[in-house]
Amino acid sequence: MTSFHLITDDELAQFNAVLRENGWGEEDFELQEEELDQAQAEVENCTGQVGIRNLVTQAVEVYRLGPGWEWVVDFTRDLSNGKFGKPPGTSSRP
Repeated sequence: MTSFHLITDDELAQFNAVLRENGWGEEDFELQEEELDQAQAEVENCTGQVGIRNLVTQAVEVYRLGPGWEWVVDFTRDLSNGKFGKPPGTSSRP
């Protein structure tokens, strides 16, 4: 299992639940976390970003991480809006 520094276990569980609720599997997506250089960011809080790639459709989006950012909520909205495509086997759904 991948180890993350900024993504919490709770956020990861929420992310996986959203996938299941929308007909996707964990194996359909890849997460890549990047911690921002705090010296360059000029902030005290640990922040970063997570790139999410759909391995089926190759759709990619990047979300901000850290205090005040709710990347799972943003991802859920994008997933619901079709930004990552449709799960395999759902092309006949309206």
